[in-house]
Amino acid sequence: MASQEYFAHLSLVKIRRGSRLFGKEGVCCFPEGTAVIADSACLSRDDLRRVVIPEGTVGIGNMAFALCFHLEAVSLPESLRKIGDSAFANCPSLTGILIPDGVAEVGICAFSHCDSLEALALPGSLRAIGVGAFDHCASLREIAFSEGVAEIPAYALWGCERLEEVKLPGTLRVVWNSAFWECGSLREIVIPEGVTEIRNGAFRQCGKLERVRLPDTLRRIEYDAFEGCTALRRVELPALFRSPEMRKMLDAAEIPAKARVCRRSGN
Repeated sequence: MASQEYFAHLSLVKIRRGSRLFGKEGVCCFPEGTAVIADSACLSRDDLRRVVIPEGTVGIGNMAFALCFHLEAVSLPESLRKIGDSAFANCPSLTGILIPDGVAEVGICAFSHCDSLEALALPGSLRAIGVGAFDHCASLREIAFSEGVAEIPAYALWGCERLEEVKLPGTLRVVWNSAFWECGSLREIVIPEGVTEIRNGAFRQCGKLERVRLPDTLRRIEYDAFEGCTALRRVELPALFRSPEMRKMLDAAEIPAKARVCRRSGN
C-alpha cells in the first residue's frame, strides 16, 4: 500500500536528546496519539534499551531506530501498517520482535544486521517486503512466511549464515535473485506449489544445502540459482524438466545432473 494513505495529515514524533519520553534504564515510551514515528526519530541512540509504541501508531519511519546498538526489545501495536527502510537496521542487541498481523509493508533493509534475532514469523498481511529486509541477521535460525506473502525479495536473507529452517507459504509465486545467498546452514528447502519463478542466484553459495523439492508449477529457473551448492545430492523436479530445453535451464542454474530426480506426470 502507498505510504501516503497512512501518512497524510498525521502526527509525526521525533525524539531529541534528553527527551522526557525516555524513562529509567533506557526505556522509551511514545505517547498516546502518536500516528507515525518520524524518519531517524531515535537514530543512533546508544542509551536506548527498550521501545514501547502505542496502539494507534500506523507507521515507523526510515532509519527510525537504526544504529541503536543496545536496543534489546520493541513492542509493536496491532495498528501498525508500515515499517520503513532501515527502520531497525544495525540493532545487534535486538533479540526478538513480533510483527503484528496487519503490517502491509516492511521496507528495504528494515532489519538488516540485527545480529541477535533468532526467529521471525511474518504475517500474511504483508504485501511488500523490501530488498535485503533481513540480510545478515547472523543468529537467525528460522523464519516463517505466512499465507498471503507472494514474493521473497532480492537479498531478503542474504548472509543469514545460521538459517536452518524456512517455511514458505502456498501463496508464494516468485523467489527473487540472491534471496537466500550464503545461507550456509540451510540443508533442505521445499518450494511450494504455485511458485513459477526462481531468479538468478536465489540459493547461491548455500554450501550445506542437500535436498530441494521444486513444484510442478515452476516454469523458470535462472542462471546460478544454485551456484556453489556443493552438497546438493537430490533435487526433485517437475516432469516437464525432462525436455532438452529445460535441461539447459538446469545446467545454467548449476543443478548437478547426478542430483536431478524428475517426477512422473501427476506425481
